[in-house]
Amino acid sequence: MLRIYTEVYQHQFIRWFMIWDRLKKSPGFKNISILGSSTIVGNAISIVFWIYLADLLGAEKYGELGYFISIATIVSNVCLVGGTWSMTVYTAKRMKIQPPLYIISLISSCIS
Repeated sequence: MLRIYTEVYQHQFIRWFMIWDRLKKSPGFKNISILGSSTIVGNAISIVFWIYLADLLGAEKYGELGYFISIATIVSNVCLVGGTWSMTVYTAKRMKIQPPLYIISLISSCIS
């Protein structure tokens, strides 16, 4: 009985290994792994930057900076409600709406 289970699991392992080998050689897997590793490196650089900035500013000023960044993010998101949807719809209809939306985005970012 144990021998049957061992043979079944060994067969499944070999099948899984063959699938994994084909997956590793595919160009899509390589592109995804490059994308994932670049995201990890970018996040690591960002972490080092924000920790360094917190050390430079001190606790109170760093808290104020986070507060102002969150307010600017909220205002920017409120100003851009529907911008992505209208960009998608009007671009599909071949209407030139990108420049006005970019200008609105820049103005709202500057105001916030």
